[in-house]
Parts: sequence; structure tokens; C-alpha cells
Amino acid sequence: ILENKTANLMSACCQCGAMLNGADAEEVRSLTDFGLHFGLAYQLIDDHNDNDALIADDIDTIELAKKNIAKAKENIGFLNESEPKRMLLSLCRYILRLK
Repeated sequence: ILENKTANLMSACCQCGAMLNGADAEEVRSLTDFGLHFGLAYQLIDDHNDNDALIADDIDTIELAKKNIAKAKENIGFLNESEPKRMLLSLCRYILRLK
């Protein structure tokens, strides 16, 4: 259910952006995965803050969000140091501050 919310939207946006900018297949896959994990983290934090998480009560949504942000960051490891990469990393930090 979580993937069918914000995660798929973010994933599709990152995929389209990569494709439109001429990324190769591996880069497209990595950025698509970045969007998926970023979107999952966002949704988990948002659900936690709204107190309407759709997952079991015994799962720590904040820890799960942190794990997804770590995976998102791994997926952009191939990018050269640049302003776009810094902005993506900044968004990752921002998501975790929403809790």
C-alpha cells in the first residue's frame, strides 16, 4: 500500500527526469530506486506524524524511514559531486527532520 502512494509518484518523477536528461539504463534504474526509497521514507514520516500509519504497530516507522533514506542515498552514490546531488542529499536530510 505504501508503495502505491507517494513512493511510486516519486519513483516515476525521478525515472522521467533521468530519461529526459539522457541517463543510461543503469543510471535510470538507480534514480528510479532513489525516488522509490525517498518516497517511502516521506510517506512513513508523514503517516507517523499524522498518526495514521498503515503498517503494524510493532514496526518503528521512523527507523524504517531512516533505512529507506539510507537506501536512497546509496542509489545516488554514482553521481559526481554537483549541485543536483547536493540538493538530493539535502532533501533526504529534510525528510528526516520532519519527524
